Amino acid sequence: MTIIRNLGGLLVGLAIGLNSPLAADTAQLKNDSASWIESQASRLEKANRNIWTYAEVGLEEHKSSKELQDLLKAEGFNVEAGVAGMPTAFVATYGQGAPVIGILAEFDALLGVSQSDSPKAEIGANPESGHACGHSIFGVGSVGGAMAIKQLIASGALKGTIKLYGTPAEETGIGKVYMLRAGMFKNDDVILHWHAGDKNQVSHSSSKALINAKFTFKGVAAHASAAPQSGRSALDAVELMSVGVQYMREHIKQEARIHSVITKGGGQPNVVPQDAEVWYYVRANSFDDAFSYFTWVREIAEAAAKMTKTELASVSVMSETHDMLGNRALAEALHRNFALMARPPGRPRNWRLPRRRKRNSRIPSAWISPPPDSRWPTSSNRYRRNSNLPRQLPPMSPTFHGGCPWAASAWRPTATACRRIPGRWWPPPAPPSAPRRC
Repeated sequence: MTIIRNLGGLLVGLAIGLNSPLAADTAQLKNDSASWIESQASRLEKANRNIWTYAEVGLEEHKSSKELQDLLKAEGFNVEAGVAGMPTAFVATYGQGAPVIGILAEFDALLGVSQSDSPKAEIGANPESGHACGHSIFGVGSVGGAMAIKQLIASGALKGTIKLYGTPAEETGIGKVYMLRAGMFKNDDVILHWHAGDKNQVSHSSSKALINAKFTFKGVAAHASAAPQSGRSALDAVELMSVGVQYMREHIKQEARIHSVITKGGGQPNVVPQDAEVWYYVRANSFDDAFSYFTWVREIAEAAAKMTKTELASVSVMSETHDMLGNRALAEALHRNFALMARPPGRPRNWRLPRRRKRNSRIPSAWISPPPDSRWPTSSNRYRRNSNLPRQLPPMSPTFHGGCPWAASAWRPTATACRRIPGRWWPPPAPPSAPRRC
């Protein structure tokens, strides 16, 4: 709940800052809003656990999307569902006039990472997928912040419009791209975005550009034992393409990333595969580099088809997203509010679960051992996944991203908290970090 409270306080604080001439006592409004969010703890925690349990993948998040929509409808938001041609995308609006503040909410899970709430490795309620990236708390935290801002608008303390965007399929880079193309964000003054991370901080760092595409090969089916000479294996083309990309890696910038999975490779061993498909993500620190590397990957696919006398039947680009641009002014505004909202990380007993998780994993203990008591708990990136358990733990600390939508070259501030010791906060909140690549 501390995470949702801090996020809500940050969003409310920025909204109040944008309306400062109308707020007589901004500090009191921020504290009142944080208290209101605390009063909603049971509702928000229940929604987080439900979405975490559903663990629905991109464009299939029907129950997760409804969970968030129901919370917003109950608070008087006008909810428009199925926007931008996606059944799980939605926009919830309250208020009227300027400023128009948007908040992004994600709620999709990842395939292949199902996990129960046990510290041991075991399958969760959804055996096929899980929230390994924290999107259950992401969506709920954003909704909690939007609801708190709505309370201020309804009371007359603030004027303006608050919009909560339910953005599906973030893991495949799809949701925000299609919402942007549909003009969903064009009338907003500011859009805020955050993400669970391994530390609490504010930054105006960038991200990697991404091109997401599937390559489909068409061959000739034949009996692999009786007439192999008559067949042309589409799977051979996929495998040779993979070999070519592996050799390509030596000659690209070290910050770039290329990863893939084979999504179709044939039905059974004694039939030469007629159809095969491979799914690639090509990432780089700039879109120009990503596009150059993707073009190279495509040429490798064409060459693989020639080597196997198969056909490169299609290259389906599912999404293209640019690297984000930092916004220092908004990052500093978030930082000021985060310094106000910082709270102690929680009770020592909350360390029991990560300690048990450490004992039941092969992760080196240095990566997940809690730090000395005098410091705010942080953890390594490797332990970041366990922060997505439905019961909130100290290592689960928010990384707040704000600005324009990712596909529109967004920015990512994160927010910093510290632990209370007699007489002062320690460590003191640091200023926003210099731009860096993630």
